[in-house]
Amino acid sequence: MGNLWPVSGAVVSLNNREGSAFSETSVRKMMTKKNAGAFSAMLLIWAVVPLLIFLLAGWVTEKIVTAKRDAEGKHYQQTVDASLKKLDSGDRAGAVEGLVRAGQMASGDMAQQTGLIPKFMALGEHKLAAEAIERSLRTAPKERQTAQIYAGLGEYLLNHDDLVNAKRILLGDLMVRWPDALQTVFLQGEVALRGATGKDDIAAAVKLFQKCLALNPGDVPAQAQLGIAYSRLGELDNAEPLLRAALQKQPFDPVVLERLGEVLRQKGKPAEATKYLDEHQRISALQERRKQLEGQYALKKYQPADLLELVRIYEQLGESARAASTLRAYTHLKPADADGQRELAQVCLKLNDQAGARVATGQTDALVAARRP
Repeated sequence: MGNLWPVSGAVVSLNNREGSAFSETSVRKMMTKKNAGAFSAMLLIWAVVPLLIFLLAGWVTEKIVTAKRDAEGKHYQQTVDASLKKLDSGDRAGAVEGLVRAGQMASGDMAQQTGLIPKFMALGEHKLAAEAIERSLRTAPKERQTAQIYAGLGEYLLNHDDLVNAKRILLGDLMVRWPDALQTVFLQGEVALRGATGKDDIAAAVKLFQKCLALNPGDVPAQAQLGIAYSRLGELDNAEPLLRAALQKQPFDPVVLERLGEVLRQKGKPAEATKYLDEHQRISALQERRKQLEGQYALKKYQPADLLELVRIYEQLGESARAASTLRAYTHLKPADADGQRELAQVCLKLNDQAGARVATGQTDALVAARRP
């Protein structure tokens, strides 16, 4: 199907940090081409996860184990396909139940678990998605488990109002295994800010975000969250420059746009505030539509035209890499569309992908020549 990497809406979080686990978001390649189109949003930072098969001994045993795995994989895929078909008849509950059953079949298979994540997300089943993410993380080899990955899970939980489980990941994993990591300190700050009931709690979060900036002075998520914390304390003069700095590097972040607009409004700058608040509304609408289209893709309920619309959204959000991967998926479906190939060439040039641009340009030229009388 091509490498389409739908990602849920931008947030002020680790997702904006270079090298983050879930670039809700840059998106990492999945371990196999078969699963490439399925794995979304909160993608694990490692590119390849070995599927460990413990063979006893000899060629015969290997054949038996391989055949067993193939049969299990086929049964899993049949269950997933049957679950998605239930959506056609409006049986959403049946679809969710079937996907849960598929996850139980794949309890020890990380590739299959990750394939379920975007489907649960598209159905709004964020608790089930988080559980699938966590199973995938804990199934991975220890050497591939990083602070970035676990912090990404904590971020996802926080972004879906699950403070209890975000704290569990923070205290049980990050602070035990990576107590001094930037991602750990940042999530501490977010948990403190999210659960704050008074100014003392917010002040504690401020100290944690300041620590993040001491570790990495240019960290955009820490700048943004520190600016938000200052604004909640009423320290608008401290908040404004931090929010402006974050927005300069992440100009399409709706959270920062809204918060900066509110800070400017409170400081008596209504014209500039309106500019940022209007942009917040525009970007939020794009993100909402993007989420819908990515959900349709994850559930295999889309048309080629939906991919083109998604491309336009990615381009408006400055996400050329995702626009390119989506155009590749579109041209795979519509190989005779010269305009699609031409647009792919243009996006490849933006990414300095000269080889990709040459291939797409060659395809365009061939299609145009074939149409000539």
